[in-house]
Amino acid sequence: MALLAANKVLVEEKKVKDQLIQKGFGERDNSRLVLDLREALFLLEKDKIEIEDSNGEKVSFEELLKQAEKREKNFYNKFIVFRDVRDRGYVIKTGFKFGFDFRVYPRGRLAFLFFLYEIVLAGAAAYYNAKSRIIREQH
Repeated sequence: MALLAANKVLVEEKKVKDQLIQKGFGERDNSRLVLDLREALFLLEKDKIEIEDSNGEKVSFEELLKQAEKREKNFYNKFIVFRDVRDRGYVIKTGFKFGFDFRVYPRGRLAFLFFLYEIVLAGAAAYYNAKSRIIREQH
């Protein structure tokens, strides 16, 4: 069982966590795997994980989608792109700090040295270019 915590989902069960890491999902955080909401929604839709909230209530696909749409503009459109790329076997990660929506890595590759493609949803390019420039200047 995974736990919904604000804008992420935490996986602690070793077997599930190891399988997801091997397939390029999430980011390691100590003994946990942290999934972003797109990854969690994808895995929930595919029946690869079950998610509960802080009250121990099971979270459905529709509930998680509704929460994600409140937190992020155009979430569903980005999820559709994410799902399509993942269904084709690629590893896909956020590209926000690079100035685009997603980074796409080779099929089945765990060594994330170089991404193959960058994806920017229509109308988002100017927004991301300005935001990523601000982030780079702050670091």
